[in-house]
Amino acid sequence: MAKAVSRDAGLAVLEYTLCDEGVVLVGLRGSRPAQAAIIEQKGDALWEQIGRFRQAIWERKPEVTAEAQGLYATLVAPMEPLLAGAQRLCVVAEGALQLIPFGALMDKDGKYLAERTAVPSTPSLSLALTSRGSRAKADLPALVVAAPETGAAQVPGDERGAYIPIRGMYLPIRGAYMPIRGEGGASDVLTRMAAIPLPGAKAEGEAVAKQFAGAKLLSGQEATKAALLEQGKTCDILHIATHGYADPEVPEFPGLLLSGAGDNPYGVPTAEEVYLWDLRARLVTLSACQTGMGKTVEGEGLLGLTRAFIYAGAQDVVCSMWPASDESTQKLMERFYAALQKGVTVEEALTEAQRSLLADPATSHPFHWAAFVPVRGPE
Repeated sequence: MAKAVSRDAGLAVLEYTLCDEGVVLVGLRGSRPAQAAIIEQKGDALWEQIGRFRQAIWERKPEVTAEAQGLYATLVAPMEPLLAGAQRLCVVAEGALQLIPFGALMDKDGKYLAERTAVPSTPSLSLALTSRGSRAKADLPALVVAAPETGAAQVPGDERGAYIPIRGMYLPIRGAYMPIRGEGGASDVLTRMAAIPLPGAKAEGEAVAKQFAGAKLLSGQEATKAALLEQGKTCDILHIATHGYADPEVPEFPGLLLSGAGDNPYGVPTAEEVYLWDLRARLVTLSACQTGMGKTVEGEGLLGLTRAFIYAGAQDVVCSMWPASDESTQKLMERFYAALQKGVTVEEALTEAQRSLLADPATSHPFHWAAFVPVRGPE
C-alpha cells in the first residue's frame, strides 16, 4: 500500500544536493510551497569547512563554537524562517554533508540545533516525507550485545589507564586517558583494537538490558558473531556496544568487533554480511565508533554499516559519526532508552538524552553528546 505524504506542520525537511555551482538546498514544511537556494560553497572549500568542524569536535577544541556557527550560517541559515517552531528537522544529504551531525550546528544566538528540535536524517527525500508512523511493537525480546571477550587487558603501571599510541584508542582528556570505541584505518588495527577494554560498554549493556522485560544479554564469550547472526533475526530492539571499525574506501568492510570462536580471538560481522540478514527490529543501536561512516558512492549515498542494517530490515538505526567516548556513551545510551520507554520516537528520545549531557559541564562539549545520530529507514 502506498504511504501518504506527510503534511505535518511540525516537520521541516532540508535536502542537500551537490552540484557544480555548490549545493542545492531545498526546504519543505507542511503544506507550504517548497523553497530552494544555491549555497555557493563547493569542492575543497566545503570539505575543508566540514573537516575543521569535525576536527574541532574530535579534539574538543574551544573553536568548535565558531566552526559550528560557521556551518550553520552556510547550510541552515538560508532556510531559517522555515524552521521556526518545528518539532523535527529531517536532513537528507549527500557526499561530505553526510559527515555532519546537524544537531551540533549552532545558530547566531548560541543555541545548538539539538536544543531546538530533534534532528533525524534519512537516505532519501521520499522516506523523509512518507507518513509511516511507527512499526508495531512485535512480541519479540530485546537483544543486547555488549563488551565481547576479545583478549582485552589493561596495561599495568599507569594509573591513568593504558595508553595505546593509535589515534582513536585512548584519548587524553583533562590529564587522564579515556577509552573510546574503535577507529577507522588499515585492517591491522583490528588486532590492536581488540586489546582495548571497554568497561563502559559492559555497564551500558547491563543497564540497557534491565530496561526491557525478557531482554537477552550477550556479553563476554557469549557475544559472538554467530550468536548475533542467529538471535538478531528474532528481536524487536537490537543494541550492540563494542568497538566499531570503518574503512571509507571499502564500503562492504566496516564492521563490529565481537568475541571469537575456536582459535580466532575475535569475530567481525561486516556490512557486506549484514546486507544479507533478515531483520525484524524496530530499532538497531550501533553503540560503537564511526558506525555511521562509509564510502560515498555517486547515486547511492553513504554506504556502510548503517545502510546495511536499514537494507536488512531495521526501521530506525542509531549510529555514530566519530570515535565515541566509552564513558559518556554509556551515560547517553542509558538516558536514551529511559526516554524511549516513555513512548516517544527514536529521534525524540535521543534528543532528550543529548540535551541531558549537554546540560552537564563535564559532557557539554559536542564530542560527548553529538556523535550519535538517528537514521530513519522504511516501515
